[in-house]
Amino acid sequence: MAKLETKSEEAEIEIKYSGNTILVDNEHFSLLVQSLRRLDEDVPLASFNVEETDPVQHSYSYEFVAKDGREWKQEMHISTTDPDMSFDVDDFWKLSEFQYHRPIRDVVVYLVYYYGVTEIKVTWA
Repeated sequence: MAKLETKSEEAEIEIKYSGNTILVDNEHFSLLVQSLRRLDEDVPLASFNVEETDPVQHSYSYEFVAKDGREWKQEMHISTTDPDMSFDVDDFWKLSEFQYHRPIRDVVVYLVYYYGVTEIKVTWA
């Protein structure tokens, strides 16, 4: 299991993976960081987490928490680049806020499928 860690003034990022090497200048890692920053501009974030919950079923939890306490939770089965998903979202989100979440989810699916990512943890200052 390999790990990529990076820290800035705004956030700490940790990615664990078992596939191809991910470097800080990797285009997909960069896209993840850019997309998270864009969402954080509209919805200040406290945390963002992706974790493999069942390696046999390729199941992952995908969650983020806004600093105002709202939560987004879903489960994904990432055995293809078009995964099955379920949603457990009780909090209200505006469409203008939600639109920046989609690119994050898309790049997470890519990182899991092509790089064997098993965990992503991001915490904001």
